[in-house]
Amino acid sequence: MLDIKEGDYFVYGGKDYPIRSCADWEHGAISKRRFTKTANTKRRTATSLARISCTPVWPADAEVRTRPGLDTPNELLQVFVDGTDIFYHLILEDLKR
Repeated sequence: MLDIKEGDYFVYGGKDYPIRSCADWEHGAISKRRFTKTANTKRRTATSLARISCTPVWPADAEVRTRPGLDTPNELLQVFVDGTDIFYHLILEDLKR
């Protein structure tokens, strides 16, 4: 189990993305072969988790973008993280800095 929560930052490709939503992914199998990237998380300013296995980041689909509480003028992205015993589905906000 990974200690990831909303409000943390997902550090991927040299960029920090605020985590807007973090949920266990139980909606189907994900092939371990898809977890080809690594990322870190930050809580406040310190690295919290390092070199966690993840899928590439891609734009959130329409269903995700319309969820209550995710209203933002910024683009929403999604990624899956391998927590060894469980997968996590993260929704990230791209602040376009």
